[in-house]
Amino acid sequence: MNFSGAQWVSSGTVDSMRINEATLVWLGGTAVATEVRRIAAAAECPIEEVHAAITDASEQMTDVPSLVRRRWLSAPAVILDPQTASACSLSSLPRREGIILVHSGAGEDLAAQWREFIGLGIRDVCALPGAESQLITMLSERLMSGTAAGRVIAVAGACGGAGATVLSAALTLASSAAQPRRSLLVDTDSEGPGIDLILGLESAGGLRWPDLTNLTGRVSAEALWAALPAVDGIAVLAHSRDARTGPQRKSPEAGVLRAVIESTRSAGALCVVDVAALPSAEGELLCEIADLIVLVVPAQLRACASARVRSVHLRDRRCGLVVRGPSPGGLTGRDVARAVGLDLITTMRAEAGLDARLERGGLHLPRSSPLRSAAMQVMEAAEVAAA
Repeated sequence: MNFSGAQWVSSGTVDSMRINEATLVWLGGTAVATEVRRIAAAAECPIEEVHAAITDASEQMTDVPSLVRRRWLSAPAVILDPQTASACSLSSLPRREGIILVHSGAGEDLAAQWREFIGLGIRDVCALPGAESQLITMLSERLMSGTAAGRVIAVAGACGGAGATVLSAALTLASSAAQPRRSLLVDTDSEGPGIDLILGLESAGGLRWPDLTNLTGRVSAEALWAALPAVDGIAVLAHSRDARTGPQRKSPEAGVLRAVIESTRSAGALCVVDVAALPSAEGELLCEIADLIVLVVPAQLRACASARVRSVHLRDRRCGLVVRGPSPGGLTGRDVARAVGLDLITTMRAEAGLDARLERGGLHLPRSSPLRSAAMQVMEAAEVAAA
């Protein structure tokens, strides 16, 4: 993936981009697809069609195209028919809002599949022809609601002390400064110091991971943010600091992590996840659903060797490198990228006074901060990766 030429956009441009993001359309039959194209044009709704139909109507469609998986959570709306909806359900795609089921109404028995439809989150059903005005209204509402998904960025270190946790926090701070929108910072490292410490929230009240162990189903983003420790529009989900809960301090369950991420994403907010380990349940989940995976690599020979081992899990993913200085041996960012075999997002020079600032109560990013600059370039890369 080439991250060159990425452009960070202002909040106004971002809002415009979100409103005009294309509705994802995956239909198995051509007749209904023609109707949907005509109606989408009437609603002035841009669509992105997935051309993966089957010719035998009696054959069950089971394979979900990669484009559907990639755009499943980021599209403002998704249009499916009974066949493609069933395939999405069989492939265990996550529940989401904004799915519209269209069907011909000619002898189709939808009752048998209703449990699958509910599991995906389908609420709206249109029979075509006949419900054209209803579909136009649905598409117009989704188009103007501004609820297109936010970005999900996962950050991992090539080795211990690489700086992944600090960069994760910097991403939310830079995003908060650039746009008047909330973000969620998630800590999955059960053995780390706690990402809340980076923002000075270690003593703040609010829920931690042990409080969410029984979380199931759809999560309200508003309720979640209201319950978590927060500062300047940044909510933080970290591990408990109560020593008595030591045995419970374990990696979050993948299902709970997915619910939290989907909630944030569907609300249009940025979700940044500090990943403890890529070969893990949460690492695999994030490789599947993150818009961008960032591997932070110190510009050192041993760190490059470690990053190359970790990169095996990232070869076919939307992933890039942030190379952190100083470089005692003179390695450049391009040198590291070639050695690791992944694309370079940016090179970040060492930041003077960073450790002292962290010791004095939390991360702050001056305008001249190399961390701030790197964070902005990572967000640009996330937009490129999600496009």
